[in-house]
Amino acid sequence: MTYKNIFIIFLIISFSVNFDGVAQKIKIKKGIISIDKNPVAKHKEQGLNTDIFYFLDGKKAFEVDFKSVTVSPTEAHQWLVMTSAEGEKTEIPYEVLTVSFNSKKILIHLLMEKYKIFTSQKLDADQLSIFFAEERESLSDQYLKAGMAAAEEAAKREEILGQYKPFVKEDGSIIFGGSFGSKIVGYVHYYKSSQQYAIKDLDGIQVAMTEKPQKMAQTTVFAKTYTDETFEFDRGSSTMLKSNFSRNFAQIFVEETVGRNYRLGREAKSHKAKMHQEKIIVAKENSVNLYKIKGYVINEDGEKINGDITAIFEPLDLNPQDGNDVLKSLNVIDKYGKYMSITYLNDRGKTRTKEFKAKNAIEFCVDIDGQMQCYVGMQTKGNAMKKLMNASNLGFNNAYFYKRIYKLNEHQLLIKPDEASIYVIKVSDQSKAFMVDDRNNSNLSSALADYLSACSQLAKDIENEEFDLKNEENLKNILEEYQACL
Repeated sequence: MTYKNIFIIFLIISFSVNFDGVAQKIKIKKGIISIDKNPVAKHKEQGLNTDIFYFLDGKKAFEVDFKSVTVSPTEAHQWLVMTSAEGEKTEIPYEVLTVSFNSKKILIHLLMEKYKIFTSQKLDADQLSIFFAEERESLSDQYLKAGMAAAEEAAKREEILGQYKPFVKEDGSIIFGGSFGSKIVGYVHYYKSSQQYAIKDLDGIQVAMTEKPQKMAQTTVFAKTYTDETFEFDRGSSTMLKSNFSRNFAQIFVEETVGRNYRLGREAKSHKAKMHQEKIIVAKENSVNLYKIKGYVINEDGEKINGDITAIFEPLDLNPQDGNDVLKSLNVIDKYGKYMSITYLNDRGKTRTKEFKAKNAIEFCVDIDGQMQCYVGMQTKGNAMKKLMNASNLGFNNAYFYKRIYKLNEHQLLIKPDEASIYVIKVSDQSKAFMVDDRNNSNLSSALADYLSACSQLAKDIENEEFDLKNEENLKNILEEYQACL
C-alpha cells in the first residue's frame, strides 16, 4: 500500500476532523510550499513514497520516507522515517490530523501541528534541530516484527485450513474434508433478530459467535470464542451481513475460527474439562487447604501416626473474581475444617487412609518448608459460634481444626486457617476454647474476662479494656500473665 493512496483511506476515516483550510491554508505550487499565502519551504517528490524538503534558500532540510505494513485485512501500521540533512534518522507515526485530497498537505499539516517544524512563516530550523535531537523508539522494528508475526499466523491458519478443509453446507452443517467430506463436526446458526452467527460443536457448545453489528453496511466482523479469545475479519461485501442466512458468510466465519485451531467436534468439552482441572490446581495452590502434606497425627489414644495429611478448611474458589462468599459460609457449616485424613503404611506395609474428627480433640502437624505447623481440634465459645447453632441443633457440632501460632505450657493461641483475623485462646483449665471473633472490643473484653476468671486481676484488667483483643501480641501477653497467675 503506497503513501499516495493510503491517505484516501484515512480521509474517509477522519472525515470528522478538520477540512483542508479550516486552520492554516497550505498550498503547494511548482515545488513551493505556502502557508496562509506565505512561502515557507521548497518541496521535491522522489518516487512514490519519498519527499524531500528544503529551506527557501535551497538548502536541504530533511527527507521523509513513508512506510506501511499490513498486519491483517483490518489492521495496518503506517509510519514516517525522517532523515535530516546531516543523516540523522528518527521515526514517527503517520497520523491524519486534517482532511485533504492531497497527501502532501496531510504530511505538512502533521509536521506543523504536532511537531512545530512548519509555521505560517517558515520552516523552523531551530525546531527541526530539537525534533531530531529527541530519542524515539524504532517503529520499523516494532511494526515489521508485528507484520512478520501476522504473516506467520496467517500461514499457520492456511496450513490448518488445508489440513481440515472445513466446508459449510446450505443447511449450516459443518464438515471436514471439503465439499465431498462426510464428517460433520458442528453447525452454524444464524439469529435473524440480532444478526449474529454462532458456531456450535457436536456437544452443542457455542465455540464462537459474532458480535451484533454496530452500523449498517458494516463489513468488519468481530467475534468471540468460548475461550474468550476475540478476533476480527473483513472480506468486504462478502462479510456484510444480510437479512437471511448466508452460506458464504458462514464459510468465511468457520474458516476464520477453524484457522485459529478450534477443531469443533467434541474438542470444546475436552478443553473445558482440562481447563477445569487447571483451575482446580491453581485454586488448591491459592487455598489454605492441605493436600497430602508430610506430617503426623496424634489420635485419641495419644498414638502418633506418620503419613501424608489432607485437611480441607475451605471450598476451592475456581473463579475468585466472582467472590461467591455466601456459598462458602453456607458450605463450611457442616464440613470444612472439621475433618482431616492421613494416608500411611500399616505394620504390614499396606497403604491405609484414616479420617479423624476435630470434635475428638485431635492434634496433627505438617511439615511446611522444614517448619512444623500444628493444628488442634477443639470446640469454642464465642459470638461467631452462635451462627452455627441451627446447624448444631440438626446434629452438627461446632468443633474445628485451628492452627496453633503460640504455645505456653498447655495454654495455646490459635487462628482459624481460612480467616486469619479470627483468634482462638485455649487455656488448660477450660474444656472449650474462647474465640476472639468480630464482636467489638468491649463485648469481647467482658466475655474473655469471664472465661479467664480464675485469674481475678487479669480478668479485671481485661474487663477494663486494657487490652486491644485484636492485637496478637496482646493475646500472647494475656496467656503469659494467666500462666504466671496460676
